[in-house]
Amino acid sequence: MLSRFCMQKSSLDHHDDHTDNAQKEYNNNIFKNTISSLLFDDIETKGGSMSLLILFCSIASAHYPSNRHGVGLGITTGPVMNSTPEGSEISFSGGFYTNIPLIETFHITPSTTVYRYNGNSTTDISLGFTFIVPLNRYSLMGGIKSGITSDSTLVPHVGLFGGGTFSLVSNIDWFIQGIYLYQFHKTARNSVSVVTGPLFRFSR
Repeated sequence: MLSRFCMQKSSLDHHDDHTDNAQKEYNNNIFKNTISSLLFDDIETKGGSMSLLILFCSIASAHYPSNRHGVGLGITTGPVMNSTPEGSEISFSGGFYTNIPLIETFHITPSTTVYRYNGNSTTDISLGFTFIVPLNRYSLMGGIKSGITSDSTLVPHVGLFGGGTFSLVSNIDWFIQGIYLYQFHKTARNSVSVVTGPLFRFSR
């Protein structure tokens, strides 16, 4: 009796394994046929390219959530040094900084900085292209920027910057940046500044 029971149990286990394997193979075939239909069969139809676009956008949005940190508005303050062949001058600056994420690792950052140079009120209006390295509560940043400088005249400028941010609370960060600008005056002028301040994010 015991021998017969063991043989029946072995037969049932073998049947279950065979059923599980058949189900797995059936599911794999459905998956392969679906992907093949999306990538190859539908391409020959009018909606084939749309299937590819939807698939690509789904993968991209899953890996690169553009709204992970949200748009932010910050206040900047810090020293700025302007240098010409005749000498250098250091003053105090203040301004605004906007952070607009396109994807998690690439942001557009317009900014406005106001300071005094050679007795004149000077304003730098810049558009930065920022590359981000996210590190949990910290983020490193670096990029290039260009814009205009307005004092007694209006001239273009280009530059580089780098720095980082630190998350204070859920939607408020603290950031610091070092900025170098070359201003296209008749007499070449270089501007080096270090700015810091809070950054309020409208969503998280």
